[in-house]
Amino acid sequence: MPDSDVDAYLAGLARMANQIAENCGEQGAAGVVEHMQRFWDPQMRSDLIAAVEGGALHASDTVRAAVGQMAKALKSAGAGEPAGDT
Repeated sequence: MPDSDVDAYLAGLARMANQIAENCGEQGAAGVVEHMQRFWDPQMRSDLIAAVEGGALHASDTVRAAVGQMAKALKSAGAGEPAGDT
């Protein structure tokens, strides 16, 4: 995939994640994590985690907190897919 396509893909993930965060209201990061576990492909979650942790994306504080929770769950599970997927 050309770099411009990758950038557009990652920007789209960030935009969606930030919109989800806005709509989660009081649920905060936990609501974002729950939504992403239910509706996002594991690869999308992994790509978002890598991009946010690498500083490649602008993400809201809520999204950064959700990414931190998902990354921690991945590391504690010791697997390639976010915890909660079966």
